[in-house]
Parts: sequence; structure tokens; C-alpha cells
Amino acid sequence: MVSFRAVSRLQGRVGEGEPFAAAFAGPGGASVFVVVEPAAPGSEEWCEEVLQLMGHSLERWSLSLTGGILRAMRDVHRLLQSWNAYGLRQRQIGFGASALAVRGEEAYLGQVGPALAWACTRGRLEELVPRLPEAAGPLGLCQDFYPAFTRLRLRPGDVLALLFTGATGLSAAQEAQMAMAADPDRALTLLVDAVGAHQNFAALIVKVGAGENP
Repeated sequence: MVSFRAVSRLQGRVGEGEPFAAAFAGPGGASVFVVVEPAAPGSEEWCEEVLQLMGHSLERWSLSLTGGILRAMRDVHRLLQSWNAYGLRQRQIGFGASALAVRGEEAYLGQVGPALAWACTRGRLEELVPRLPEAAGPLGLCQDFYPAFTRLRLRPGDVLALLFTGATGLSAAQEAQMAMAADPDRALTLLVDAVGAHQNFAALIVKVGAGENP
């Protein structure tokens, strides 16, 4: 079982989860956690629609975890491209995305930039970003894409975080990383306080073996 906590800051106002972070039912009983990061001015206005589309797409997919993530991101990409084709050039919409699908001990993280994740597994902390050229993104603004996938084998006590790239290089990042396992709420508070200059921000922390989602 996994538990999660999420926080979003939209234009300086802090709340839980949406509009930038959400959890969905995924393929074969999996849980899927998603963070979408606006990649162009004004894109934040469309975050809820993007998350809803990803959730709808994931719920209709019944095969592999990676296939579900890829389909959801492609659905979003096509919709954003359609909006951009008929919108003003100065009002183009684009997003980065991190999607973590967890089923039992197996997990897959799919990322299209801009995107950032931290994985604390088996006592080792790793920063995960989409390094493949085809995963540079953003969704809706790039010509084509393919997510950068990372396979993870999970065990109780492992912790993963999906968050905006604004957390990169923060002085409080190391403290938040250390707090993730013991106190996810404190880690989220540290992150939100540390990114005070950013009007928009989100972080979602997933802990393995902590029981059902509240």
C-alpha cells in the first residue's frame, strides 16, 4: 500500500493537490500520481483540464503501466497542440509532466520536461529528470516526444517525490529530502516556504508501506 501528500501553489495561494498534482486509478489496479508543470505563461489556467484528461485516459487503459502513461501523455499532447493551432501565437500552452505508476512492488516513472522527481529507495537518494532528447518536451509545444521512463522496485519505507523544477538547487532541498520519509507534511512545508519567489509550485510525496491513502 502507498500513501501520499500533495501541495500546490497557484499564483501565490497554497492548497492541497490540484490544480498541479493529482492521483488516479491506473491500469490493472495501479495507483498513478501526476504532477504537471506549466511551461509557458498562462498555461496554469489549463492545469485542471490537463489533469482531468490524463486521469480519464489512465482509467480507460487496461494494459501495461508504461503504456498507460504514454497514452495519457499523448492524449494531452494532441489536445494542447489543437488548442495552440487555433490560439494566438503569444498564448501558446505547454506543460512538463511526471507520472508515477505504482502496482505492488513495481513502479514506473514517466517524465517529459520540464520535470523533476526524487527517489529515496533502499536508503539511496536519486534525482530523476528527463535526460533523453525526445523527452525534452514540453507537451503541446514540441513537435513530438517520448517519455523518459525509470523502472523502480519498491519496498516499505521507500519515498518518492514529484515536484516542479523550481525546487532544483534550493538551499532547503536537502533538508526536505531528509524529512520526506519521517514527515512528508514537513517536507512539503519546507519546499513551499523555500520557493517563495515562485508564484506557481507543486510537490507530491508518495510513501510506500504507509497504509491506505487518507
